[in-house]
Parts: sequence; C-alpha cells; structure tokens
Amino acid sequence: MVSILCLLLLSTCLVSEATFHKLMMMMMQHPKNTCPSNCCQMVKCPKPKCHPHQVMKPNAGWCGCCPKCMTQLKMGHPCKPKPKHPCPMMPTSECGHGLKCKHGKCYKRVPAKLQPLWAHDAGPKTIFFWAPAFKWCLVIAGIGDLARPADKLSPTQSTALAATGIIWSRYSMVIIPKNYSLFSVNIFVALTGLYQLLRIYRHNQSLKQPAAVESS
Repeated sequence: MVSILCLLLLSTCLVSEATFHKLMMMMMQHPKNTCPSNCCQMVKCPKPKCHPHQVMKPNAGWCGCCPKCMTQLKMGHPCKPKPKHPCPMMPTSECGHGLKCKHGKCYKRVPAKLQPLWAHDAGPKTIFFWAPAFKWCLVIAGIGDLARPADKLSPTQSTALAATGIIWSRYSMVIIPKNYSLFSVNIFVALTGLYQLLRIYRHNQSLKQPAAVESS
C-alpha cells in the first residue's frame, strides 16, 4: 500500500530531492520494492556542493537520478562494491582514482590472477613482503664472494649468515600468516653461508696435508 501511494505521489508532480529520498526510504521498508522505471523524470535535482575530498558523480544519487558528491576513499579503507543497477540506497563513497573495491577494502587495480597475492596478509602492500625482498642483497653479496679466494673469507661472517638463514627460515614457517618470501630468501642466505664454510674447511684441510707429508 505504501508503494502505491508513493508512486501516485511521484506521478502527479515534481518533488524535491529531499522528499524523493523520504519516499524511497518508505519504499525500501518493503524488500520487493525497487526504483520505479520513470522515477527520475519526477524529481528536481539541485547541483551539489562538494568538499575537497569529494568528487561529483552524475547519476550517483538515489535510484541513479541526481548527481551526488562521492567521498574518495584511500587505499586500505573499508568500502562497499558499487551496485550493478541503480537502487534506492546508492553508496555515498567510492574508492579513489586507480583503486578498486575488493574484499571489502580499496586496493590498487591489479590483474585477477594476482589478486590473492596482493590481498595476502604478507603481500606487496605490507612490510612483510618488502623486508625479505631487500634481504636478497645478502644473497647477491654471498654469491659474489664465491669468486673470492678461500683464505680471504671470514669464518665468523659465514657462520653468522648460515645461522641467521636457518633460524629465520624456521621462523617464517611458524608465524601467522606464513611468509614464503621470507622463507625463500633465508634458505638462500643459509646455503651461501654453509657453502662458504665448506670452502674454508677444505682450504684449511689442504694446508694441513703438506705439513703432514713433511713431518712423515
């Protein structure tokens, strides 16, 4: 009954946007009610005044009839996906330029296949991804030391690198969420450190062999 009265009132005269909102709210009390097909022809739309953090969007008001100031959300802010079709309760905010509402938050627009990685708790939008990424510099330095003579290598440094690689590799698998990026870089740190220790051991053994031959 309420829906019929609202439609009759809308069809008889032009109404202000505020009155239009109230009528739509009354219609929304009934779940089967949607926006009338000709409702936008019966409402007068004033030009909104937007704040600096807002952007005026056409057809963003109630039932997609009037322009509306939309608050621009930043990355990581909670959001609601935009409805596919105009409805009485249109959103009042949207993700800013270059962002997309995904999993209830604003994220950068990335390919669908990379969305799980981007939305991961240890993904590229967190420090838990970039800290291990910079640690690859230790791996590169360790690989560079492979060309250095064994007698120039530091046993203390190689032991420290191997130990920290082993410890943090284990740590990355017991924390929540598991950090596979941290795990992979520390595996390589541990391997380079252990290999350098092996080179140092072989070098020391090679020095003992001539001494043993001379004594015999």
